[in-house]
Amino acid sequence: MKKALLAAAAVAVTLPLFSSPTSAASWHKGTPRAIRGTYKQHNAHSPFTSVFKITSTKALLFGGGGDPDDLKDVHYKKSGHGYIIRGLNMIYPSGWNYKKVIYRYHRGKKQVAFKTGPIKGWNHWSKNYNGWYTN
Repeated sequence: MKKALLAAAAVAVTLPLFSSPTSAASWHKGTPRAIRGTYKQHNAHSPFTSVFKITSTKALLFGGGGDPDDLKDVHYKKSGHGYIIRGLNMIYPSGWNYKKVIYRYHRGKKQVAFKTGPIKGWNHWSKNYNGWYTN
């Protein structure tokens, strides 16, 4: 009995030395089903309507009078109450672009909001979420 306990203890001590590390926050290909859809944001102070479209393979943000974001080859990982999406911007090629997307249900409709993340030459997240887009 004593030898069995000693052997089990030896295995328990040496096993972590030979196992490969795993990352719980790994990047998954595509976008999560929970946030897929076409979302619109109407601004009372602007004639433009912003559209944020998330499909299984890309994320597209356009309208609102600004430059569009067309992210392809997207990947995601869970982050707190939302997801971080990264993709290659096909309009302004600058490496990986990041969006942190949160979602909620409000009055029976799904809504998303996002922050823009670090891109080449700009190494921090935007301070605030940009407002809710409704499905």
